[in-house]
Amino acid sequence: MDGARYHRENTFLRATARLAPDIATLPPDGSLDWAYVRRAADKQGITPLLHAALQSPALPVPPTVTANLHATYWQSHFRNRALLTELARILDAAGAAKVDAMPLKGAVLAPLYYSAAALRPLSDLDFMVRPDGAARFAALLRDLGYREEFVPPVFDPHMKRPILREWKFARTMPEATPVVEYRIEPLDPAVGALIAYDPTLVTRLLRHADGMWGRARRETFDGATLWRIAPEDLLLHVASHLATRHAGYRLLWLHDLCRIAAAHVDDLDWVLVAAEARSLRLHAAVFAALEAACDWLDAPIPLDTIAPYFLDVSRRAVSMSHIEYRLLASHRARKEAGDLTREPLFQWWLLAGSLLRLRGIRPYLRAVWWTLMPGRVYIAAWRSRPEDTSLRGYLSGLLLRVCLGVVPMIGEGSRRAHVPILAAWCDRVLRRSRPFAISRPDDAGTR
Repeated sequence: MDGARYHRENTFLRATARLAPDIATLPPDGSLDWAYVRRAADKQGITPLLHAALQSPALPVPPTVTANLHATYWQSHFRNRALLTELARILDAAGAAKVDAMPLKGAVLAPLYYSAAALRPLSDLDFMVRPDGAARFAALLRDLGYREEFVPPVFDPHMKRPILREWKFARTMPEATPVVEYRIEPLDPAVGALIAYDPTLVTRLLRHADGMWGRARRETFDGATLWRIAPEDLLLHVASHLATRHAGYRLLWLHDLCRIAAAHVDDLDWVLVAAEARSLRLHAAVFAALEAACDWLDAPIPLDTIAPYFLDVSRRAVSMSHIEYRLLASHRARKEAGDLTREPLFQWWLLAGSLLRLRGIRPYLRAVWWTLMPGRVYIAAWRSRPEDTSLRGYLSGLLLRVCLGVVPMIGEGSRRAHVPILAAWCDRVLRRSRPFAISRPDDAGTR
């Protein structure tokens, strides 16, 4: 379908995702594609915000849409209540065990930045822990009834410094299935293991993580003590996450930026945000995210004032950052009236941005060499069967991943060519359990 057909619907969705929703964008006769609006709101994570914006009974909204939004809002309410109760339980146990844990993203945004926690959907609970507390936090979660789940590692391929690892635990509950993810450093300037090929960038990430602990402050939440992330670090985290991990400019994450900026409009240290972003080579991505929040949601961000802080750097860095910025700006322009319910099959701008953040020829040579000739320990960490550490098995799995990446492209092409049988076959292939298959939960965009 032609994505330009959704211009009115997308304008309406962005208007309702503002801090002060603009219902004037709703046509007087309510003539919108409401089925698309519902799907797009779910995909963008703003269904509760849409429900809150459409509370007036005088608005020309179909009753079925109103009832559906109402049900979804209360589902978010009860799910978030269960997850936030679990958050307090984890923080209380961490405090008793003297393990420092800092909530990130939705785990801190929903309870502290939204007027009602239900307005900010949660899919999991994210934490940052100190390097010496990673193993103890894992033991603590096991004691609380969590089980560890396999996560493909983003490690140094020779496993000398597994500091980029992400731990993932899950627990089954009647109300919800809370998923806990935690890391030693929270940012992801590059796709996959590319970051490990630049030791300078890794060192800066660790230094930034240490600085986050120094800028955080102790507070209480629901009777439990927590380390509250500084607003500058939270804004940098959210902006870099949406621009470097997904680059989808999801309205929920842009709304998060609006909330952070509005809550600290008078005391936010933009110089610090820009300095940290430049140090981590994220200044172009972060500025592009802030610009999207201003353009689409009227975020209270002094864009003209802070622009020189982000883009006024050395000539070589300016050249590379401007290339990255233009790529992100081009991608955002295409999403202006595009289909917000679908994502591109190949998110090339993420890989391009990752490569542009590397410095020097050595990281690029390491990326090629370590991808083709990884160490046995790294192979064992990637494989679902740790005993299989053969290079042949690794390369076979790598080839399989490439083939599985081509299948959605075939399926999409067959849909456009009106060959439903081939499209259905591709869908069946992707649903099968395959080694190295990468699955993404439907609500992965609401973290």
